[in-house]
Amino acid sequence: LGSLIAIIFYFRKDLLNFIKNSSFLIKILIGTLPIVPVGYIFYRSGIIDQFRNLEVIGWMSLVFVFRWLYNALISISWGAFGVIQ
Repeated sequence: LGSLIAIIFYFRKDLLNFIKNSSFLIKILIGTLPIVPVGYIFYRSGIIDQFRNLEVIGWMSLVFVFRWLYNALISISWGAFGVIQ
């Protein structure tokens, strides 16, 4: 729910123009719908409790930091060749 609120807040100007951006709104709704049953299954099965601990949060933070660092280094090296402007 927090992610959906963040998306709505970020795209609030675009979302106010439903007539012009009806395909945009449909894409957001279609992209949001799959998380509802997945979240429900995680909640009902108790898997969500296994993801909500400090060890998992710490490891995932490290994984995403290294993934971000890798992407940053790749974009810097490609930028040096004039590929990324």
